[in-house]
Amino acid sequence: MTQAEATAAANPLADRWDGPAVDCDVQVQVGTIETLYPYLEKGWVDWIESTAFRVPPSLAINYPPRAGISMAPQWIPTDGPAAATRYEALRDHLLEPAGPEIAIINPYWGLDSLRHPELAASLARAINDWLIEQFLDRDPRLRGSVTIVHHDPAEAIREIERVGDHPGFVQVHLPVWSQAPWGRRLWHPLFKAIADRGLVATIHYGGVPDGPPTATGWPSYFIEHYAAATQMYLIQVVSIVAEGLFEAVPNLRITLNDCGFIWLPGLIWRLDKDWKGLRRDIPWVQRPPSEAIRQRLCVTALPLDDAPPEEIARAIDWLGSEAMVLYGSGYPRAKGEGLTALLDGVPEAMQSKVMSENARRHFNL
Repeated sequence: MTQAEATAAANPLADRWDGPAVDCDVQVQVGTIETLYPYLEKGWVDWIESTAFRVPPSLAINYPPRAGISMAPQWIPTDGPAAATRYEALRDHLLEPAGPEIAIINPYWGLDSLRHPELAASLARAINDWLIEQFLDRDPRLRGSVTIVHHDPAEAIREIERVGDHPGFVQVHLPVWSQAPWGRRLWHPLFKAIADRGLVATIHYGGVPDGPPTATGWPSYFIEHYAAATQMYLIQVVSIVAEGLFEAVPNLRITLNDCGFIWLPGLIWRLDKDWKGLRRDIPWVQRPPSEAIRQRLCVTALPLDDAPPEEIARAIDWLGSEAMVLYGSGYPRAKGEGLTALLDGVPEAMQSKVMSENARRHFNL
């Protein structure tokens, strides 16, 4: 594959969409631990060197280094640093030519698997400072995600307060596999801190739960873990609604990232149906769950289930809102074919909303 062909595969906007675009799912990677040394106190650098710590264990579990879910073949380097670790590569592959007007980047590095609280907090601070210096302050087209250590809510709130006012940050990155469902009351102060800074809480693929990553136990193979990830997004939405998170934090906005949306309309319908018969169980939910979901939650469209355009259009109609679906390229996994399928299924009058307008409203861009 030539460089031009590789770039087109990662960024199909020039060939398929000529209007404004906001890319809501771009991933960058720290690369090696040495990348963070300039942003860490010397004591932590010495500790890392003495213990031979290289990378959080969950990174390879959730994103096997050379698997297609981690990086498309055209971006796997034969030598040198990985493509998504450098601003120059992001600029050349995605932002230019004819790239998105704004790209929101997620620097997931698996900190959720570190149980050393001080080390994890220091690495989160280092990742945020690295992201600011190496990406956000270098290009006005870039917006970023605040990295936190979510299993220490007090420390997570301190980090949001430290960097959340930086104009480049628009969201806080949360893994879909959390230590407890995101609706639980222990997380409400964390979500309030996110909303108070005008940020969006974005739930993305990744994380390490305290229990098994499926509802019935531990799977045998990675493909079971990966293919069943949608159930965790479903469980998180149910938890957020039933535990009253939207009522507790009325200005909160949430994004579900990297999970598609075909599964969501059926869940919304079932939540409304069951709420009618069980509302006494959750009296704080005073209106049908569908209303809060449609007003406060957005979801990136890709990866898109392999459905014909008429079925995609049917799913969007059943979703009941033109404001919920967002475009995300998935770079460096390069889901270029997904954009074509999405635009073939989205009604023409709604395409500009999916590609740009919904994201600008949701993230206050």
